[in-house]
Amino acid sequence: MACALHPPLDPAAERAPSARGAAGSGFARAVPRAMTRCECAGVSFQEVAREMAATGRSLEEASRRTGCGQNCSACLPDLLKHFAPSS
Repeated sequence: MACALHPPLDPAAERAPSARGAAGSGFARAVPRAMTRCECAGVSFQEVAREMAATGRSLEEASRRTGCGQNCSACLPDLLKHFAPSS
C-alpha cells in the first residue's frame, strides 16, 4: 500500500489484480514518486536551492542550515539526485 508521501500514480493500481504482484498477493505494486521536500524539516528542495543561491553555500552547508536531510535522512537520495549535474 502506498503511503501519504508516495501515493500511487494510478489510484486503481493498488486494487487492480496483477499476476506480477508482490509475493503472489494479486495486487499491483505502487510506484513510489521521488521526494521533493524534507518532511521532517518541512523544507522543499527549492528552498534549499534558494538558500544556496542567496548565500553561496554548498549543498551540504545549505542542508545543515535548513535542516533538510538532518533527521531521518529518507529524503537524501532524492535531494542528491535533485542537485546532481545533468549530463
